[in-house]
Amino acid sequence: MRVLNSAILTDEEKESLLSIVFSQNYALELVRCELADIENGDKMVSREVYREIANLYDKLDDGIIKPT
Repeated sequence: MRVLNSAILTDEEKESLLSIVFSQNYALELVRCELADIENGDKMVSREVYREIANLYDKLDDGIIKPT
């Protein structure tokens, strides 16, 4: 799988990508998968990072975060 280097995207392209991720409800799914990987031990992060991701998940799930 090819990984995109964020430096190659223009600001407009980044905004478009984020808009698509939110509009297709992929943001919540991405965060859900990240949490599952951490909880299953597939990824190692600090407790602080885990809490930040968990809080982000809660905000997305509650519909608090919307693209600008």
